[in-house]
Amino acid sequence: MLTVFRRISAHRIATGALLCVPFTIIAFQPIRFDGYDPEKIGLIGLFVAVIVGLQLGAKLHPASRESALAWLRVPLRSTVMVFTLATIASTAVSLSPSLSFWGEPSRMQGLFALLLYVVLFLQASRLDRTERASLIPILLAAAIPVCFWQVVLYREGANRLLLGSSAGNPNFLSSWIVMTLLYCVPQLLSEIAAWRRPISRKHWLNIAFYALPIALMLASLLISASRGALAGLVAGTLFYIVGAGAVAGNRKLLGAIGIAALVGAISYIGISAWIQTNPTGITQARRDQIARLFMPYDAVRLQVWSAASQVLFLQGQPLFTINRQPDTLAQVRPLVGYGPETFEQLQSRFGDIFGPNVSVNSFHNAVYDMLMTQGWLGFVAWLLVLESALAIGLRHVNLLSFGRLWDWLGWQVLGAAGGVAILSLLVSGSSPSVLAPVGAALGAIAGLILWTGKRGFARPAAVGPTLSHVDTPVILAILAIIVAQWIDNQFGFAQGSTQPLFWIFLGLLAGTVTTTSPAPVEAPTIASPTCWYAAGLVAGLFSLHSFGKLLHSAFLQFETGSAQLPVLMVVVLALAVVGAWFQSRDGQLSLRGMLIASGVVVIAWSAFFLLKTLALSADGVWLDSAMTKSEISQVAHDLETPGLLLAGSGILASLISTIGISVLMLERDTMESALVPRLKAIKVIVVGGCLLMGGTLYATRYASGVLHNIGNSYVHQPALFLLQPPPVAIAALETASVLTPSNVPLRLDWASALASSLATPNNAKSESEVRAQITDLLTGIFQDQPFFVNTLEWRNFSSTYASLLKP
Repeated sequence: MLTVFRRISAHRIATGALLCVPFTIIAFQPIRFDGYDPEKIGLIGLFVAVIVGLQLGAKLHPASRESALAWLRVPLRSTVMVFTLATIASTAVSLSPSLSFWGEPSRMQGLFALLLYVVLFLQASRLDRTERASLIPILLAAAIPVCFWQVVLYREGANRLLLGSSAGNPNFLSSWIVMTLLYCVPQLLSEIAAWRRPISRKHWLNIAFYALPIALMLASLLISASRGALAGLVAGTLFYIVGAGAVAGNRKLLGAIGIAALVGAISYIGISAWIQTNPTGITQARRDQIARLFMPYDAVRLQVWSAASQVLFLQGQPLFTINRQPDTLAQVRPLVGYGPETFEQLQSRFGDIFGPNVSVNSFHNAVYDMLMTQGWLGFVAWLLVLESALAIGLRHVNLLSFGRLWDWLGWQVLGAAGGVAILSLLVSGSSPSVLAPVGAALGAIAGLILWTGKRGFARPAAVGPTLSHVDTPVILAILAIIVAQWIDNQFGFAQGSTQPLFWIFLGLLAGTVTTTSPAPVEAPTIASPTCWYAAGLVAGLFSLHSFGKLLHSAFLQFETGSAQLPVLMVVVLALAVVGAWFQSRDGQLSLRGMLIASGVVVIAWSAFFLLKTLALSADGVWLDSAMTKSEISQVAHDLETPGLLLAGSGILASLISTIGISVLMLERDTMESALVPRLKAIKVIVVGGCLLMGGTLYATRYASGVLHNIGNSYVHQPALFLLQPPPVAIAALETASVLTPSNVPLRLDWASALASSLATPNNAKSESEVRAQITDLLTGIFQDQPFFVNTLEWRNFSSTYASLLKP
């Protein structure tokens, strides 16, 4: 075993860390106030720390000007760098640079998240064919826990908005599943097509095995009923089939697809019109279900887009601070935007859309969102990323050449114009200017698909792609994912559940089109058998981290899915074992080897579960001791340690996953090769330092989220607890705010708890002390975010405590 560890290269560990990222879709912590996207971003930060540490620890050679230019000549890499620079510029001139850097606390999609995604993009571009193929078992294994938990919630009768499983929202989960299906299914079909005929019994069983997780994901899409994701799936699938037909020059297939698409569009419009007539003979529940799928928009979404159009129209007029100081950069806001994640600081301009006391953190349209937060510079830069990705992909399957570039762009422009006109006719009661971003985005994709089909009719069937047939399905699948995400995000927004995987796919595309090593045309590259064990190991670790008991003390207890966890673990292990058996060929993995690998997985799970249980036990004791103190300052001090200790589960799961996937995915020839460079001490030290920083950031934010949840629970539902709100609520919120001072809504909750304590007879502090502390808190909030006065949170706070805080 020591020899195995010594043979692991830096690239292998970095690849292992990257391949762990898709499993963060499983990670969620309901014990945290912000337990979905921030939990995922925090864990991704740990994996990125490993990748960055390994790169920094390498012996740096000064890159020549020629090599740097050659690296940037790949259009996708250069446009990603341009978009990153545009986001940095927008953050620098944001209404609140700290908010735009870290992101809104419940989403964390600011500049910090983008920098993490860029690292994932760059590392993914370095993967070889075998490593790219390993994503298939990884994505299938990751889909099992999230779909399993959604089915459990569905059977328990949960509201649709609670069916998002570990993604937090069914629309987010569906978006992730659509990307997974579009990547995995084409390559699995290519693998099946390469099998020798007649198909053996084992191969038939293999097909049934692949069908199970795919069927589970399709069932999840039906349960979620996410219209944006389903529209993206249809558009992505249509693009892939048309692209494959165009590559092969198959005019019959292209003609059949064109007819089918036309019939489908007419049928959809007909059913949509029929359901609006309130037909009799079907139940109301059934009618509502049909209406949701066949009504592509609703009144609320139109109101959101109308509000976005209004804010864009007023973008050149200044917002004001609490001291009535105008935004000095108002004139350039159309160019640079208000800054990433600043939606809530614009709410004074459009009021309540989703209902009273509901914050708007997105306008549910990618075009509106980008123009609002990053202006025309950021929007054009993002379009360059997407267009360059599509262009290099189509070029490398021999569908696009430089001479046809303007023709290709022209069809998209014509499609965009047609989309605006058609949508304006179909949607009555809305201004064409309001619908223009949506119609143009949808029409551009229609133009892209029509152009691709036209290219297929124009070329002879004998002409093949410039790359091997092995790479063609991967490229077309990633392009289909780009199309699906673009369509989906016209009705939603980007979030931490989907963006990491999307950026990994962009990196895979950049790496695939620059691959120069030959590949066999006869059969596609498939993952090794041990990759299935690696996928099962990590899926199980993140399931153990997210489900079961999360906090156990005399005063507070949190647990999720404890009863279903054993069944889930058995299913994940079965997936790993059966998948490895099907992929094992020519004695790659003997029965003894399979038993050893299964034992390693179970032992790793057991060790993690034991350590987590011991940590929860110790944490409960410390938490009980802290919550029985009478002084707020003492409680606040003593709550910090148990809060930080709770973060150990996520850090431990990430470390074991990275090591485990790096070891289990080692090929036998790699392990025996003397040419594999060993890890040097300097790399280990640098990686350790990066992990210390990443772990500290994750732990402090995790502890802050837990204490924020505890504090708010005591404030809003004191009857459920043995203690009164002071001092525990105030102490918990104080400690949470100290751990993450950038979280302004948290600091406002702390101020609210202090304001409420003024009415508590037995308050430990004098009224003057409490008022002074509230004043200091509010002063600090407006120093960090001068335009926070325009948010819904401040409106509610100022109206609720106006009389109470009056001297």
